Amino acid sequence: MDGFLPTFLRRRQTPPPSAETRFDQPANLYLHPPRAIIPLQDGPGRPFQCLVKPKEEVKAGQKIGEKGTSPFAISVHAPISGIVREIETHPVPHGFYAMCVVVEREGSEDEVQKICPVPPEKKVETLQQAGIPLPYEKLAEGKIDVLIVNATEFEPNITIHHNLLWEKFPQIEFGLNALLEIFSIPKGIICLEKEQRQLWQDLLDKVGNKDKVIIQGVSRSYPSTGLNFLAKEVQRRKNGVAAEGVAFVELVDLWAVARALQEGFPFIERPLTVSGSGIPQPQNLIVRIGATFADVIKFCGGNIENITQIVMGGALMGISQPAPEVPVGQRTEGIWALISFNLAKGHQSKMYQEGPCVRCAKCV
Repeated sequence: MDGFLPTFLRRRQTPPPSAETRFDQPANLYLHPPRAIIPLQDGPGRPFQCLVKPKEEVKAGQKIGEKGTSPFAISVHAPISGIVREIETHPVPHGFYAMCVVVEREGSEDEVQKICPVPPEKKVETLQQAGIPLPYEKLAEGKIDVLIVNATEFEPNITIHHNLLWEKFPQIEFGLNALLEIFSIPKGIICLEKEQRQLWQDLLDKVGNKDKVIIQGVSRSYPSTGLNFLAKEVQRRKNGVAAEGVAFVELVDLWAVARALQEGFPFIERPLTVSGSGIPQPQNLIVRIGATFADVIKFCGGNIENITQIVMGGALMGISQPAPEVPVGQRTEGIWALISFNLAKGHQSKMYQEGPCVRCAKCV
């Protein structure tokens, strides 16, 4: 049996220990992977445009394509400097094949190219040039009353949201204020679990008595698929549609917005949590988009040959990966790597013991 122990194991559990990742420790940097696989599509069949060719030399930060349709298309940038080896379909973490640009690093890493400056009144174009995947179409309608940021951690092995709030809150606040100003939204709410009392109190002290940015505690953590329930708790609406007049933004997008507007830095890096029984030192990392899961795991001290399962995300709602050579994407919050362990027959639950029963339930 690989990866998990039986639920009702009556004997002492003996899986390899996996240390918890603490959010109150600075994230490490992994900015120079040997190669990068950059997806040009967010979903199967989505429109894209590629601006480079095989054997072409590219620089870190250089625009290599676009994904989406005008006027809401966003740019795609090379995360590392090197040579374009191929432009082919590759598996991506969300479970489909997408057209990708494969870049292999050669020589020393150059400074990241900044995005082209645009007039201050065209900040939306700046965000699109930076490649930040915001809900532009919904925000452009002008019907949004509140911008909600889900900073809760639903997965038990991921702490990157709390780490961003602890380490990058000035940039998070700047990014949220910038979006409120650009799209004329009255207020923004950052939602955090009430059980994170110390972090919650620290953020309240930093924000102060501001009307636009609100730090609100919620009773539980919410996954990305339960945002409507989060809006219902935040808005306290008993009737009607909870998400009416509400837009949701990822926490990492606010960090990317701040870097794009303050430094002209494209969205080619993202923080994530690397954990699991196959990682000797679970940690939070800032990784270049396109770095493969295998390279990230090796950087954290893991041995790919001993790892039997790799999950994008966490144990509850993560997506198991068919191979370690899938790239880190803009929505990759964590990597969960598991190693195999076997139990002797005398230590297995009856569910896993060999026998003639095929569990057809006819005897029940």
